[in-house]
Amino acid sequence: DENPKLAVGGVTISWVRETLFSIFQLRQRRYAARIETPVLIVSAQDEKVVDSTSHQEIARHMPYCQVLSIPDCKHEILQENDVVQSVFWKAFDGFMEKWLES
Repeated sequence: DENPKLAVGGVTISWVRETLFSIFQLRQRRYAARIETPVLIVSAQDEKVVDSTSHQEIARHMPYCQVLSIPDCKHEILQENDVVQSVFWKAFDGFMEKWLES
């Protein structure tokens, strides 16, 4: 609100189409099971934009996926307060250290 130049614009038709396609693909268990890249899904517990319950469902089918659910935050985790951001960065750093050592 203080700096309107930092506002994020609305979604485009192309963005919606690609998002729906990626959701469809990830819901295919065989597709998700073939993803061998380590993935950290960070979910906001007070999410109002996406269905964060689907994160656990998708992660169950991915062999190297970890889900972190952060309480008291909304969709834009990195735009939250310092406490929420520190939880994210601690988890991110730990995740990266684990997989970079592998």
